Amino acid sequence: MAQEHLTALTDSALELTTVQAGEDAHERLGEREGTDADLAVFSYDALPPPSEGQYIRLTEILGELTDAGCVQCLLHHILFDHDTPEYETLSYCWGTSSDVRTISCNRQRLRVTQTLHRAMHALLTPGKSRLVWIDQLCINQHDDAEKTQQVSIMRDIYQRSSLTIAWLGSADYHTNAALKAAHRIAMAMTSDTVVKTLKETHGGPWSAHSMDTFVEYRDGWGDAKPSRSEWTALSVLLGRPWFARMWVLQEVGVSGRVVVQCGEAQVDFDELMWAVSIAMLATAGRKRQVALGRGNVKQLMFLSSLRQAEPSDASLGLLRLIEAAQSFGATDPRDKFFALYGLTITNLPALGLGADYSLPADWVYMQTVSTLMKESDSLQLLELVNKPSKRSPLLPSWVPSLEPSTRTVDSLSGSTWSDVFTIGRRMQRRLIVITLESRFPNWHTLDEDKREEAIEQALDGIGADREAESQVPLLAVSKASKLSTFNLEESGALRLSAQLFDKVNQT
Repeated sequence: MAQEHLTALTDSALELTTVQAGEDAHERLGEREGTDADLAVFSYDALPPPSEGQYIRLTEILGELTDAGCVQCLLHHILFDHDTPEYETLSYCWGTSSDVRTISCNRQRLRVTQTLHRAMHALLTPGKSRLVWIDQLCINQHDDAEKTQQVSIMRDIYQRSSLTIAWLGSADYHTNAALKAAHRIAMAMTSDTVVKTLKETHGGPWSAHSMDTFVEYRDGWGDAKPSRSEWTALSVLLGRPWFARMWVLQEVGVSGRVVVQCGEAQVDFDELMWAVSIAMLATAGRKRQVALGRGNVKQLMFLSSLRQAEPSDASLGLLRLIEAAQSFGATDPRDKFFALYGLTITNLPALGLGADYSLPADWVYMQTVSTLMKESDSLQLLELVNKPSKRSPLLPSWVPSLEPSTRTVDSLSGSTWSDVFTIGRRMQRRLIVITLESRFPNWHTLDEDKREEAIEQALDGIGADREAESQVPLLAVSKASKLSTFNLEESGALRLSAQLFDKVNQT
């Protein structure tokens, strides 16, 4: 029942004031955390090697604060198998590295982003410990090898959790009104005979069948219709950055039960999606969709469809996922691909693809796009190429940049996309050295200055090629275009030919 999934909300201003006051108190406690400065700075112990089994870390959030008001937790190394204890997973926006708070982790000081700090306060259950997988804590973010390995099993981590909490941030008037509206609409759907029958018969929210049938019987919905103020509150809630995160697709798509939480209030994710879909259908369509934003509607429909997709669904092919997920944002551009690897039915090992955080972003993009074009024998991915003014200068013109949407996604570390792409010049340098070593047997006999000169000339040549490429008009291509020949050169240039089907002689 939806009642079980929703923390009780009342209309009284007193409750809203109490929630806000509690969060303000948490902030004041965060400002006082310097009193725990005598604790040692936290450092990670390495996970056991794979030869000893698959291990993960789990965060045990303790049920009481320290004397200085810090959240307390313990990090445990857990063998990830059928005997793994029951745990929950957290889905949230990281926040910025410039806005951090201190917690006590294994009785040591550990700095976390403010958004995680607030989420941990909200998850704290007085007098009771809570076992939660939190990526910011459970993965050593400074160890690329560990990060690569743990990201590769994130699908399993979320899929096997007892509950995923989607933390949208602190509560405000609109979020309380929105969650209360979702609960009311969900309850009306349960009690209204017509709506209940349609919901049980015609699949999940936004499925084509349920949409058509719901509209047909719209006059009989009764109390399931939202008011104007409820729709406004839902629109504000769905504009929160969490809904535009790339990783949400995997975190929510593969999880069993998901609850959306703002402050201390919760509502079941699927009930929220039903409420929004009903609200859209009940309020005369287009004008209401525009109020929410057509991009937001598309994102919500895609996110909801992932939870309904069958394991063999063709829409879970990597090419289709990349195309559908363009509007979702990621702090690290590599995650525009890596976040989809846990969702796709594409055989990634057979294609030589997999998450690897030791590789620079431009290399990941070139490798993934070129591999998928060869595997599909199609130029379809070229349709996603952005205008040159919106691209990283280190990406070849044929590689889609898949930059984040205009909706803000909180920064992981304060670095920009261009910062991450600049790693690519180091990768190019490595490739050039390998190429020169293989082509010139006397390479190692040259003095260091001569070798450095040759490398710089090669790098400058790549830069000149990229600058010339940026002046060439971008290719418009149809999904039906087929490859004839395909050659990815060491410089990053793509040489190919395709079949010409027809010409446009006049428009």
